[in-house]
Amino acid sequence: MGETAMKPRHCLQTFAKELRNNSTDAERLLWRSLRNSQLEGVKFRRQQPIESYIVDFVSFDPRIIIELDGGQHAENEEYDGTLVSFVSC
Repeated sequence: MGETAMKPRHCLQTFAKELRNNSTDAERLLWRSLRNSQLEGVKFRRQQPIESYIVDFVSFDPRIIIELDGGQHAENEEYDGTLVSFVSC
């Protein structure tokens, strides 16, 4: 049988899984509305690694990223600024 190459896991995948398992109240509330393509049929993923970032919610078609700012972001303003610059390209 032919062997198929498995796609390597993203280095942030384990951390993203931890974030999914420890979602904030706001993330859980929004996820209830986004999951299962409930919003205009758009498929979203949550806590998705993209390059060197983990975004809260992402749709690849159409290209949409949603970041919820909470208390944890107050300590990471520089990181948030670079993320905004990255996704704006």
